[in-house]
Amino acid sequence: MPSVPEAGPICQTQAGRLQGTRDATGLISFKGIAYAASPVGKGRFLPPQPLAPWTGVRLATAFGARAAQNRDTSLLGQENCLTLNVWTPSVKAARRKPVVVWVHGGSFTGGSGDDFPGPNFARQDSIVAVSINYRLGSLGFLQLRHLLGPTYRQSGNAGLLDAVAALRWVHTNIAAFGGDPTRVTVMGESAGAKLVSALLVTPAASGLFKQVILESGGVQSVRDTTTAAIVTARLLAALHLRPDQANQLLTLPTAILMRAQQKITAGPSGLQLFGPVHDGITIPEMPFTYLAHPSRDAPRALIGTNRDEAALFMGFWPELREPNPEVLTALFGANGDHVWQAYQQARQTQPADQAWLRTTTDYLYRLASYRLADALAQARQPVWLYRFDYQSPGAPAQCMPKK
Repeated sequence: MPSVPEAGPICQTQAGRLQGTRDATGLISFKGIAYAASPVGKGRFLPPQPLAPWTGVRLATAFGARAAQNRDTSLLGQENCLTLNVWTPSVKAARRKPVVVWVHGGSFTGGSGDDFPGPNFARQDSIVAVSINYRLGSLGFLQLRHLLGPTYRQSGNAGLLDAVAALRWVHTNIAAFGGDPTRVTVMGESAGAKLVSALLVTPAASGLFKQVILESGGVQSVRDTTTAAIVTARLLAALHLRPDQANQLLTLPTAILMRAQQKITAGPSGLQLFGPVHDGITIPEMPFTYLAHPSRDAPRALIGTNRDEAALFMGFWPELREPNPEVLTALFGANGDHVWQAYQQARQTQPADQAWLRTTTDYLYRLASYRLADALAQARQPVWLYRFDYQSPGAPAQCMPKK
């Protein structure tokens, strides 16, 4: 039987004291740490607010709730989700250790920080590992200023601002857990990488980290307000609400909101409808314009993709498995024709199935990663590119691990 963790040390944070657990190997963990006030009630769709201080000692022994999301026909998680987790080899190390902050993926509509193997990072690499939860889908990325006024001018970036708040917590408190706040790497995969890339163009995040690792994602997820407003209109239609009834979004039960969200995100046309928004405030300029400005504290970046990235989505959606221009239109809108032309050109030198897989992989992920890397290099920021080709022994060809 696995050993039961024993009581761990007590650490002092800016808001109050926390007690974690220590496992049989000596690794210390603190789980379910609130890094901001609960974004419920009047806080729905709004930027995260500071955490109220407390007296006494709070136990940090269990993961917090994941962000509200759908799993099949059920609601999973809840709106009160702004927590993070810390794993550390020691809270009293002679020299503070580097820190990695993990931002989970999940198409901006699913996932959780407790999916991260933080103990492995902390134990094997002797670093302080952190994973975060942030608001997802309509609760984290629904643009509402055009319907509800200036109070909601940053609603399309609530989830992005959650990540900023979590990084501020790390910057302020991680030294108490044995971490070095001057050596923070932010790391994300898929939608997590896209959220981390949005941090690169968010002034509020400046100075909170030194390095980023982007696994399968770039700034292609940042939408303009016109595109974001179309998504809002689709959600309202799924809820049978007129635009002048948008204030009902503030009080609808979470389950009803999530069911409507599930309707509009089904199939390829719903792939990552949600994501950060160029709102002129949180993200003041379009990404490549912003990245072209010189920056003295620009972080180093490691960026890459998987060789056959699109195979993952072909497993989800059978309609993607065969060459189909209509599917490309659903995925890429007006740019679908360009992708179809690229496929037609690729099939001149490759079998049709390989040409289809490589072309969809290029346009879903690889080209965006290359373009971001090039923009960083043009701005004289240090950047490295990788491609992950590993295939598990005995795995079917062109089958990538589930994200």
